[in-house]
Amino acid sequence: MSTNLVATVRIVLALTVQAIRFANSAKLIIQQLEGFGLPPNPIKPVLYQDAIDNLSDAFNTIDAPPLNIQWPTDPILPPNPIYPNDPIRIKLSDNRALLALDKTNDAIRYIYTAILLSADPDITEQLLLIRFQVKAARLALEDGIDAPPFARDVKS
Repeated sequence: MSTNLVATVRIVLALTVQAIRFANSAKLIIQQLEGFGLPPNPIKPVLYQDAIDNLSDAFNTIDAPPLNIQWPTDPILPPNPIYPNDPIRIKLSDNRALLALDKTNDAIRYIYTAILLSADPDITEQLLLIRFQVKAARLALEDGIDAPPFARDVKS
């Protein structure tokens, strides 16, 4: 495997980890709204969890042979303060989801570059699977961001 391909896929791995963290943070913030008397839209955390699951699948696919590119060291988790009295919790959640979406879009661009760099059909097939998983995460994030924030706003 070429050095450029390894470096490109390693960037995809890092972007995927960041997207997972931001999506998880968005999901947790939405779930905590109920504790403050605000019934959140139950669809939003489900969609964010779908995005997390798809991104986790992409992470595991990157970590599997023949790519087998692992995270070089245990990543340091960024501080993620959540303030209970913050009046803009929904906005904070949507901002985290948008950050996850940005990282996911960046990962898709780097995967495309990796596909162009790959000469091995097995690796190309694996990269196509990763692209599919990350694109599925992007769709879930977009749907989650577009979903109304509160349960009362959901039309039946």
